[in-house]
Amino acid sequence: MRRLDFQSWSIGAKLIALTVPLIALATMVAAGLIYQHDVTKVNDKLEHRARSLQHQIMADRAYYASVVVPKIKELEGTIGVDYKEVHGRFPLPATFVREVSEITKKLANGYTVNLLSPWPINKDKGVRDDFHRDAFAYLTANPKGQFIRNEVLQDRKVMRYMAADIAAAQSCVNCHNAHAQSPRHDFKLNDLMGGLEIIIPMDQYVDETRRDLFATVSGGVGLCLLVLGIMALGTNRTVRRPLKALAGRMAAFVAKEDAKFMRPWAPAQAAKTPIGDEATHITATFERMQGVIVTQQNELREANQNLEQRVIERTDELRRTMEEKERIGSELRIASDIQRSILPRTFPPFPHRQEFELYAETIPAREMGGDFYDFFLIDDERLGFVIADVSGKGVPAAIFMAVSRTLVKATALTGVGPDECLQQVNRLLCPDNDAAMFVTVFYGILNAHTGMLEYSNGGHNIPYHLGRDGRIAMLEKSAGMALGIADEARFETKRLTLQHGDALFLYTDGVTEAMDSGDCMFTEQRLEEVLQRSHSATPAEQIHGVVGEVRQFSAGTAQSDDITVLALRFGKASGAVREDRLSVTLTNQLTEIERLSVIVDEFGGRHGIPPKVLFEVNMSLDEVLTNIISYGYADALSHDIIVRLSCLEGTVSVEVEDDARAFNPLTAPEPDLTKPLEERPIGGLGVHLIKTMMDALEYRRERDRNILTFRKKFAA
Repeated sequence: MRRLDFQSWSIGAKLIALTVPLIALATMVAAGLIYQHDVTKVNDKLEHRARSLQHQIMADRAYYASVVVPKIKELEGTIGVDYKEVHGRFPLPATFVREVSEITKKLANGYTVNLLSPWPINKDKGVRDDFHRDAFAYLTANPKGQFIRNEVLQDRKVMRYMAADIAAAQSCVNCHNAHAQSPRHDFKLNDLMGGLEIIIPMDQYVDETRRDLFATVSGGVGLCLLVLGIMALGTNRTVRRPLKALAGRMAAFVAKEDAKFMRPWAPAQAAKTPIGDEATHITATFERMQGVIVTQQNELREANQNLEQRVIERTDELRRTMEEKERIGSELRIASDIQRSILPRTFPPFPHRQEFELYAETIPAREMGGDFYDFFLIDDERLGFVIADVSGKGVPAAIFMAVSRTLVKATALTGVGPDECLQQVNRLLCPDNDAAMFVTVFYGILNAHTGMLEYSNGGHNIPYHLGRDGRIAMLEKSAGMALGIADEARFETKRLTLQHGDALFLYTDGVTEAMDSGDCMFTEQRLEEVLQRSHSATPAEQIHGVVGEVRQFSAGTAQSDDITVLALRFGKASGAVREDRLSVTLTNQLTEIERLSVIVDEFGGRHGIPPKVLFEVNMSLDEVLTNIISYGYADALSHDIIVRLSCLEGTVSVEVEDDARAFNPLTAPEPDLTKPLEERPIGGLGVHLIKTMMDALEYRRERDRNILTFRKKFAA
């Protein structure tokens, strides 16, 4: 008979041969440990059962002695051991316990319960052996304990359990002391009167443990058989077959690669199906694959070197592209700041002139825009103002805008009429306009003394005339087309006399053509409704209202076109009493803070604000603007920050509006000024400083913009 070769077995057979004995051994060891554990725990289990039985019997007796016995006496009944012979007599508490014990003995669990005493009234219930003597000696010293001992009674191993019987009710004490056959007549409450003995056979619990062991072993055998079946099926499907197929494919691969790299002249041999241990076949095949792998690694190394060189070249190219992009972005930001600085942004622009009120604002859709506004004094009587919209966006539009604004202002300052001004600028823009760009322009001249308005329109949106009586209407249309298209274009001047309190509202199509998320436009109708509600407001309030409505309407969508607005009121609003105001638009550059400080000082000088108050206002503005510019924006784009100052009846008010991320300084925690400087957390001191210096500080968030207001009183 040929010797069985274990090495030739398949992996599935090896797994079964190794796993099943291990499971069987583990089952036997576990069963033995459980059996030993259960045997050692028998005493604990029996003690727990004896204690539970003791508590139940004693609780019944206590209830009988404390509730039933007094009730019997109230009903003039009697108690005694002869209750079975005497009609109307009830058992003593001890007799009650004895009767319960007798019933317990008759149950199939084999328990024996006795109520014993060193001073028994019934002589059969006295001390009978050493266990009783030792138990009462122990319980006399430890009345709350239990005395336990394992012994052999009548050829049967048992656990004997004794617990103290304490005089818990006065009726028990009185009964025992008064009984004629009691050896003792001086019992008191809580004295030891006897003990409750419980005897529990141990053999039936050991038998239970043996049965548990048999069940455990049987379950282990069944588990071994189940695992054997599962492993036989599982290893065949999930291990043996896949490994066999893998070994076959590897052998075929090696045969093919051998023919390809080592013996190209030899025909490829068909791989044999592996028999026996699949891992052995895979190992042998893998050793043959080492040469193939080395060859492929060399090819991969060469390919990797080529790829690394390509990555280095591409990285250098991307780095140069990013540097160029950053340079262009930086130049765009600088150009945007320059473009914004061209437009007047300090309001009121002519504080000494009380004949009119003027305010304007532009919001470019990109870093650089094509809209612009301007206003200037032609002479002591006439105010020139213009609003324009260049075709296109970005840098070309910004350049064309700068050229157009310069030409319009330079021509207007010569004193020519509106139609002549636009005509001359058009002749200058048309030649060499290879980009075919154009600009729509509205130019007007207001006589600040008489209210006479002369205007000419070069294809721009027609402004609104806001009467002091609440009427709103578009100005009369004047003939003219956009500048830069045809050099022979002609323009027309229209005239209108404004009354004190009348106003003009000029805008670009970025207002009426603003889109919401549903691709609906803001429209002229909505603009007229906003103007109707604010016809008596100041120019600044009108513009803020319109811009706010447009932003709210288009919330959630990107701004598609530049927004530029200009409002002009001739004289003061009818019946209005307004404090002197100043509005300054800054960019998010720290250098703007110094420019603002000069403007604030000039404003304070005109209104007699004390130097100390001006110093505190400038310091507060410095803290607020530094925080906004340094920490408020997540991008590197240019943003407008509007600062409004007003002075009325001894109070200077400052309002800062920005589109930075939301931040409420009123919720900032107060700094702990008692700590040393090096232990304090960074931040919080600037807000604390403003709260300390100013008399009032308010914050609100409107239309995704922060609006911070603070006030300071002074002696006028």
